[in-house]
Amino acid sequence: MQVKLAEAKRRLVTLTARKRVADLQVRINQASDGLSCKGRAFAKFNRMREKVQTAEAQADAMSELNRQGDMDPDLSETEPQARADVETELAELKKKTVN
Repeated sequence: MQVKLAEAKRRLVTLTARKRVADLQVRINQASDGLSCKGRAFAKFNRMREKVQTAEAQADAMSELNRQGDMDPDLSETEPQARADVETELAELKKKTVN
C-alpha cells in the first residue's frame, strides 16, 4: 500500500509540473503573438512612411521640373534644331556603315 501511495504522489508531482510547463508555454505563445502583432503594426507604419516619402519626392521632382521649364523658355525653340542635327548625324552614320 505504501508503494502505491508513493507512486501516486510521484505521478501527482509529475502531472503538476507538466501543467505548469503547459501554462508557461501558453503565456509565452500569447506574449509572442502580442510581439508579432506589434511588429506587423510597425511594418505597416514603415510602409506608410515610405509611401509618403515617395509621394513627397515625386511632388518635389515635378515642382523642380516645372521650375526648370519656366527658367528655360528657349528649350522648345531649340528642340526642332537639335532633332534635325541628330537626324543628320544619324544619316551620316548610316552612310558610313553601308560603305
